[in-house]
Amino acid sequence: MRRRLLVAFALALVLRSPWSHAAGPLPAQDQPIQTSSYAVDLFQGPVLASSRVTGLSGAYAAIAEGVDGYPVNAAAPAVRQPWSIDPIDYDLSAGITLPGGLSETDFDNNGTAGFAYDDFLFLTLGANLQVGKWGFGASTDIQQYNLRQEVEVDGRRGYLQVVLGRTHVLMARSMADGQVMVGAGVRGAYLNLNGTERADGGGDTIDIFSMYGAGLETGVLWAPHTLPMRAGASFRSSVNGLAQPDNRTTPDAHGDTIVQGVYLPDHIVLPWEVEVGLAFQVGPRPLNPPWPDPQDEKRRYIELLEQPRNQRRNRHVPGEAAIEQQEHARIKAAGETVRNGLKSRYRSMPRSKVLLSASLLVSGPVRDGVGVESFLRQQVDRSGGRPSLTPRLGVEAEPLANRLQIRAGSYVEPSRFRTDLWRVHGTLGFDLRLFDWSVFGLLADDSTWRAGGCTDLSREYVSWGASVGFWH
Repeated sequence: MRRRLLVAFALALVLRSPWSHAAGPLPAQDQPIQTSSYAVDLFQGPVLASSRVTGLSGAYAAIAEGVDGYPVNAAAPAVRQPWSIDPIDYDLSAGITLPGGLSETDFDNNGTAGFAYDDFLFLTLGANLQVGKWGFGASTDIQQYNLRQEVEVDGRRGYLQVVLGRTHVLMARSMADGQVMVGAGVRGAYLNLNGTERADGGGDTIDIFSMYGAGLETGVLWAPHTLPMRAGASFRSSVNGLAQPDNRTTPDAHGDTIVQGVYLPDHIVLPWEVEVGLAFQVGPRPLNPPWPDPQDEKRRYIELLEQPRNQRRNRHVPGEAAIEQQEHARIKAAGETVRNGLKSRYRSMPRSKVLLSASLLVSGPVRDGVGVESFLRQQVDRSGGRPSLTPRLGVEAEPLANRLQIRAGSYVEPSRFRTDLWRVHGTLGFDLRLFDWSVFGLLADDSTWRAGGCTDLSREYVSWGASVGFWH
């Protein structure tokens, strides 16, 4: 029955319809959906993020470093690290998470096995650009489910694929000598149903149905130079994604959009979120060292070089021409000299540390919401009836200096379906330094690469992932 519903659903969506608010209320729990007056709740319970964030159980709101910090704190783009030795700097990140091997995975924690997401993929991609005290960038998280259900679209046969995505586009600025960072931006959410040429999601893709929307977010991070601690907070408004209007079908007399027995939702919702976090570090490595602006350092260095020249004015000095030539060469190379000095300063910094981080995520309710699986099955399973709390705790250490970092953590995942379905997760992760590679001269000669991995274990849930990026 489930397979027939999915196939009928994909065939029906080819016809598309303009959206209208349905008049009828959402039926009782476990009853067939017989109205369009409902929303799909896109709340995400398990941590699906980069290797570092997953290893820390998502307790990253008060760390907020690099692209990894985009989903949890809008101030992340402006966070300068001590290895940043250029006025203009960048950060890149990419990761992949694979599903667990459990045949009856309860992915959304609704108390039933539901769909076994055997063909599942989660990707994270992001880029951050920093210019002085400013930071800009974007990140995206993509969940792809290949349901291996055959569909026919415009005379072409294919397989049903569901893609869920969340995107952040942020801008932030540092203040108070880099001890306070504030940021704001836009986050978006979308749901796409596609037909793919192959069952594994490969080949040509046919667009069948999509919804998307956007909302605002803002964040702040406090990182005092004199204390080994950080505190962060972020607010993200609700995102309501609407389907694109189409004139091929029309609502019925009751205001419901029905296609071949399938009631389509009014919208998808990514609930509002408030997240706060606190981090504390022990060990000789400082958590919040002052960031020396390379432009200021260069200006001070040039002023120092020009002092002898000013002292020689209006008086003859033997060999003055040769001295002037040497000083001119030093001034010309001032930028590289300062850069090498900042690099040496960072390399001399101690590596030993133990970083503890905790955060609390509050997610808002969704009115007349159902889960993604409920939407596909066309059976009511109410989701997001009340706000939910997600506490997180993580620890990070570097047992092999400048070679290996390890992480562990735990978080409590609430259920958006029933209050008694909360479950505890345990996470592990690591980063291993690999080698220097400039990618055929495209990057700096001393660009050092790393590989990482992570795992997340809980009741009826397991996932693991891998990542690549720069080692610092």
